[in-house]
Amino acid sequence: MSRIAGSKSGSLLVITLSLVAVLSVFAVAMARYLSLELRLTKYRLAREQAQALARSGVYLALQRLAEDAQEGAATYEAYDWLMDDWAVGSQVEVSQPPGATIELQVTDEERRLNLNTAPEPVLESALSAASASPSIAKAIVDYRDDPELGEDRPQWEPPYYAKNGWFLAPEELADLPEMDEKTYAALRATTSPYLASEKLNINTVTYDVLVALGFEPATAEAIRACRGDGKIFDGPVVDAETVEGKCPGVSLSSHEIGLLGQFGVVSQVFTVVSEGVMTTRPAMRVRIEAVVRRAGAGCEEGVPTPCVVAWRES
Repeated sequence: MSRIAGSKSGSLLVITLSLVAVLSVFAVAMARYLSLELRLTKYRLAREQAQALARSGVYLALQRLAEDAQEGAATYEAYDWLMDDWAVGSQVEVSQPPGATIELQVTDEERRLNLNTAPEPVLESALSAASASPSIAKAIVDYRDDPELGEDRPQWEPPYYAKNGWFLAPEELADLPEMDEKTYAALRATTSPYLASEKLNINTVTYDVLVALGFEPATAEAIRACRGDGKIFDGPVVDAETVEGKCPGVSLSSHEIGLLGQFGVVSQVFTVVSEGVMTTRPAMRVRIEAVVRRAGAGCEEGVPTPCVVAWRES
């Protein structure tokens, strides 16, 4: 009997130890699972906080643009320039949650060429610095103009068909044949599909765009240097007398004088880059790029202005 009892006790001990081992493994697995869930929850919370910060930055930029355009406001100016309130990048400290900041940068689109109306020679000139194929400029024109024989390439792999309509977003450039990263970057820097006006802002237009339009490199550099010295074109008319008067080192040719009719001093379309940053663990950064328009620049009727026309979030 004692042997049987000892055998039973031994079996119970083995079973008990086995159960303890299984429960220990289960407890460890559960602890790891809960730890992972906790980390994921913290990650999701940090992302949501950074996302809310980035969105708040866009709304802050919209407010700045609205106030900048209000006649009678303390900061009102009937022109836009590179040191305007909206143009100066900023870092906004946020009291809650701890470690939160908003990094904000606003640029106007009127410093770029209108992707939907720029002539082919101007596009070719804008792409020359990127050593891009001249056929890209023709492909852009074919993409946006009326259907023409030969512009489609159904035999290609994959087949290519021109849209025969305006570019609505810069990402459409990637659909063009022979497009590569360098050419795409050059077009993003010098063209915009969002412009609602044919006027470029002479206070902000880039050197590359001035040269692409037909200005001599020396003239383009002199205008850029003039603006860098704090000179502002503030009148409603941009003519030779105004430019040469503001910038004594500039002497315009007759061809360059003829180009001045394309310029104004006001910007209506802007790109807002807002980054919400959480520096506490887990660190998180959410970036939003929004394209916005001021009143009278293409916002739908009944929509508060400025209005958002494009939104990219990453």
